[in-house]
Amino acid sequence: MIYRFLFLLFALNGFLFGQEDPSDLSRVRSLFQNFEYRGVVTTADSIIQHSTTFDSTARLELLRMKGIAEYSLKEQDQAQYTFLEILRLDNNYVMDPFDTPPKILELFNIIKTSYNSRPVREKVVIKTDSVVYTPAEPSPALSSALIRSVIIPGWGHFSYKMGKKGSWLTIGTFLTLAPAIYFSWDSFNKEKKYLNETDNRRIESRYDDFNTSYQLRNLFLLSYACLWLYAQMDVLHLHSEQHKFSRNLEPIPTRENRLVLGIRLHF
Repeated sequence: MIYRFLFLLFALNGFLFGQEDPSDLSRVRSLFQNFEYRGVVTTADSIIQHSTTFDSTARLELLRMKGIAEYSLKEQDQAQYTFLEILRLDNNYVMDPFDTPPKILELFNIIKTSYNSRPVREKVVIKTDSVVYTPAEPSPALSSALIRSVIIPGWGHFSYKMGKKGSWLTIGTFLTLAPAIYFSWDSFNKEKKYLNETDNRRIESRYDDFNTSYQLRNLFLLSYACLWLYAQMDVLHLHSEQHKFSRNLEPIPTRENRLVLGIRLHF
């Protein structure tokens, strides 16, 4: 009888003190609504660390407020990690667009898309005790690509893995530059013949030959100049697109069963 009583007493104690305290969630929500973001982060961390009986709904709400607070405090790396924790609990979680700032909503959706696009077997993560920063893949130097493009329009595009466009530009270069060189030489010779002609009956025909060659030279030179200028501007555009500042959070599992956050920074 005594053992049964003690068993019931311990069970009742565990039930009463092991349940989640609604006041904890209310306290965090109050801090959140009053824009006391540092308090939100500190309190939420303490609750999550010491409470093991919070149901998933309450834990998701705590993490949501914590993530928004961290982003507002410009702790974006930690905010991304918190949003990833939300997705580990519910990979279909949807943030309320009417209650979430647009930039934070956009960031969360990017993380969600990246997380859900990974193979299912790679999403099973047991520990989340480390954050590893992976460097971005090296990109070609602008000077090298631009020098190549200046020499032969289209050559610089191969540095940015734009082989098809680079090939077309290179072909266009030879189709315009070669005739331009030929007609430059041809118009020079025909101009000399025209100026040296003394037979009045042949002066007009000499001029027509020179003028035709001269106009063709100008046409091909103009075409080459436009193509050359386009190639340089396109190389500069490709470089700026690959080097503009961007952040890409990507959950990557490791063999050590840890969660790795890969953050790419481009300048």
